[in-house]
Amino acid sequence: MRNKKNLYIIGAIVVGLIVLVIVVGKVKSLIRAWKEARDNKSEQQVLEAQGIKLTYPTNWYENKARELYNSMNTVWYDVTTYDTKEDRIVSIFDQLENNLDFIELDDAFGVRDNYDMQQWLDGDLSQWWKDQINGRLANSGITKRV
Repeated sequence: MRNKKNLYIIGAIVVGLIVLVIVVGKVKSLIRAWKEARDNKSEQQVLEAQGIKLTYPTNWYENKARELYNSMNTVWYDVTTYDTKEDRIVSIFDQLENNLDFIELDDAFGVRDNYDMQQWLDGDLSQWWKDQINGRLANSGITKRV
């Protein structure tokens, strides 16, 4: 009887620790996203003061953020064009023309399923694909990186 009670206590402690780790992870993710949004807002104000403007209307960034999320959140392959999800992700970043576009896409992406855009990209793309995107961003004069 006493051993059974001890097992229940140990089980409750283990479950509590697991829940604590999950909650702390989610809180850290939200804090990171909040800090990134704050930093993006500051950088956005500097870029706008330099006369840099968004290339597209605001809803374009929201649509591309949704496309980006959908590309990373599913096993994706377009049989009509033979595009992979990586091709789709690269094509979205190819359409950005300046740092302000990158920031707006990042802001539109926000936090989805407890991960921000960078965390999704890190979890979904190999370094080779991220290097491809970063090279294309650099060629467009964009200093932001994935």
